Amino acid sequence: MPEIDKKKSLFIFIAALLLFLAVVFAVLGVSFLLKKGEALKPAQSSGEFPPSPALNFPGPPQFFNIAGLYFAGPMSLDLVKEQSAVYYSQSYGLYAVLCKKEENYDIIYLGQTGQQEPEQKCLLENCQQDEEALYFAFLWTPKESPVYNNKSQVLEFLREQIKPACLSKE
Repeated sequence: MPEIDKKKSLFIFIAALLLFLAVVFAVLGVSFLLKKGEALKPAQSSGEFPPSPALNFPGPPQFFNIAGLYFAGPMSLDLVKEQSAVYYSQSYGLYAVLCKKEENYDIIYLGQTGQQEPEQKCLLENCQQDEEALYFAFLWTPKESPVYNNKSQVLEFLREQIKPACLSKE
């Protein structure tokens, strides 16, 4: 009985495996090129299904820089009214009332949540009498934040830097 050379048989096995893989990749490559990638595209929907929620994700959060502090926003007045229960019940902080003029925002009021609100007359006078142009930005201050314990001083600093058109007597 002839003796089997283990090295030679291992080499033949590896060569056969590589040849097999080359043939498989060649067939897949040719079929991909002939179909121009059609096999990888999802089938057309018949319109019976609702649109995917993945297409309706909200955009990334926006931030508004006011004297080096980043406020969440700008948010429209409608959005703030819609979500005010969530905002005011969960946090305490500072906010800015903004007036949108073309693509820019003017800061017309700075205040603290839970404190005296600005006079609507003053806001509208300083925003072309257009409630649609009023936007808000919020700076939430967790209790661990240094701003939380000094929010009145931070508010005064911001008011001195910005000099908003509407000031309250807080």
